[in-house]
Amino acid sequence: ANHMSWFDVPALHGYLGGRLLWSFAKAELVKVPVLGTYMKSAEHILISRASRKSQLESLKSAIKTLGQGRNVFIFPEGTRSLDGKLRTFKGGAFTIARKSGCKIVPVTIKGNDKVFPANALMPITPGRGIMELVVHPAIDPEGKTDDELMEATKVAIASALPAEKIAKENE
Repeated sequence: ANHMSWFDVPALHGYLGGRLLWSFAKAELVKVPVLGTYMKSAEHILISRASRKSQLESLKSAIKTLGQGRNVFIFPEGTRSLDGKLRTFKGGAFTIARKSGCKIVPVTIKGNDKVFPANALMPITPGRGIMELVVHPAIDPEGKTDDELMEATKVAIASALPAEKIAKENE
């Protein structure tokens, strides 16, 4: 899914209902009271962006989690977009999908940046009628390269966004 708000994670959990989800998250979030305790106890996959070793361990952990029949969601941009635009994807999610053989289910999140902007401490408006999640058809990794998976996923996510929400290459 694209990532533009602190509200994306609870929105995905709420929308996807009873499915248990494990997420990739930056390791620094464990320092946040309550959230950090929850993330560790729920076995979310934590990644230190500064450590290549941590990145590799996180990839292995995600592949193992998927192998146990669990669902993992990843924001392939690697961080929240501060202006709500879809940004360049990082390759880890696609390596995980290819190596695990698990399908990618692209999700477009729309409107969360209006409900809970990146610079806000709390939501600034109710989300009813503003937020929308679009679940796209699954992409099978079989026979595809990481780059092909990345492009197919980005095309799917971008297809449900207005043109002004897609960053230009040099932005």
